[in-house]
Amino acid sequence: MSPKLVAVTTIRQGSDENPVEKTRAEIFLDTAIACASLDIKLVAVFKDCSDPYLKKLEERSVLLLQQQTRGILGVVRREAMEASVERFNDAKYYLWLEPEKPTFPALAKNIISELDQVGAEFCF
Repeated sequence: MSPKLVAVTTIRQGSDENPVEKTRAEIFLDTAIACASLDIKLVAVFKDCSDPYLKKLEERSVLLLQQQTRGILGVVRREAMEASVERFNDAKYYLWLEPEKPTFPALAKNIISELDQVGAEFCF
């Protein structure tokens, strides 16, 4: 069955010594749980993540793709979105999701419900 909604993001675990990177990576685990509990497919292009951290993400049903491009954030975001569309080309909606926003998947689910009620269509 094809997913109606695919959430897309990038994640970099970085260093445990950097409190911002560490906190962001920890909160992303909550975001992944939120997506899984709402039956939202989550694709994450990653860089600088430890194997134990990646295992935790896989346990939360995150489709992990190692970052292939280099450069500014826009290039990496485009890579993530293109990879998501390629893997889930029959999804109706694609959502860019900031990794440290665990409450956003529930909001997105409500938005999708509203879009479906008014008959919105996604065009690429």
